[in-house]
Amino acid sequence: MCTPAFLSGKWTGYYSDHRNPRHTMTMFDPPMRDINMIARPQPPSSSYCSPHARNAAPPHTPTTHMTALIDRETRGVDGHGEFRLQGQVYADGSVRLVKSYIVHGWSWRWAGCVTPFGIVGVWGGDGRGGGGVQQDAHVDVDVDDDDEEEEEEEEDQAQYFGGYFWIWKNEWCAA
Repeated sequence: MCTPAFLSGKWTGYYSDHRNPRHTMTMFDPPMRDINMIARPQPPSSSYCSPHARNAAPPHTPTTHMTALIDRETRGVDGHGEFRLQGQVYADGSVRLVKSYIVHGWSWRWAGCVTPFGIVGVWGGDGRGGGGVQQDAHVDVDVDDDDEEEEEEEEDQAQYFGGYFWIWKNEWCAA
């Protein structure tokens, strides 16, 4: 399920928004639709195993090598407009993506896993306001061994929880 052949194609889904300051209600945006997922094999230089694989991995930390890249040409539409997805999928099913709105410039980090029911996880930012990552966020596939930077990034991500997401293949909905 973590192969480019499986991941490529049309997807749809939902996300919840838990950013209500009073925590009195959870909002669900209109469905994410027309997601044209473009996945390709990871380049040979990116056969990377997380430094946390040797120890107990923190939440959403991949513990195996990357199996697929979600290309930045992956596009979809939701209630806020057109967006792009890009990131990595790992052999253990963990997924790290960035969802970037093309017009608004908002970007959100997604951390989740591939399941038999689609890709599910959490989205959020770094607690600094806005979308959590820079407008033209780029997910690097060349990974350096600076464990400290990676740990700081994971701590930043944990500071701001936006909600949950769930996407699945359109073909699973065919009547």
